[in-house]
Amino acid sequence: MIHFVGHAVSDSRSEAALLVAREAGSGRLSAREIAGMRLRRTRVVVLAACSTGRGQERSGEGNISIARAFLAAGVPSVIATLWPIAEDPAAEFFPRLHRYVADGLPAAEALQRAQLDAIRSRAAPSTWAAVELFGS
Repeated sequence: MIHFVGHAVSDSRSEAALLVAREAGSGRLSAREIAGMRLRRTRVVVLAACSTGRGQERSGEGNISIARAFLAAGVPSVIATLWPIAEDPAAEFFPRLHRYVADGLPAAEALQRAQLDAIRSRAAPSTWAAVELFGS
């Protein structure tokens, strides 16, 4: 599993989605670079950064997002966000998700259970509804 926490940005000049790491010297990793990686042993990628499931719409290609780049790299399941989530609710949501994945549940079922937990605890829909599974 890969879990990314940080910032996601889109560079409108090159139309490439980028991950921006918080630590000095870590820099940026473009969607093109991610797509060129071979991550076939990685079962799940969780992108706990703003709008990682959204990207530029390209005619004939669809949505070019960071999530899609990980799928192209061979990861079967990518969990990403469709819009920004506040840090405190995210800090409650994503550990629940990880617990279910660590228990061996498939990514889709793990996400569903984490979302149901959030609904039962009366978390704002703006948190749990933002998280989506890409792939299988």
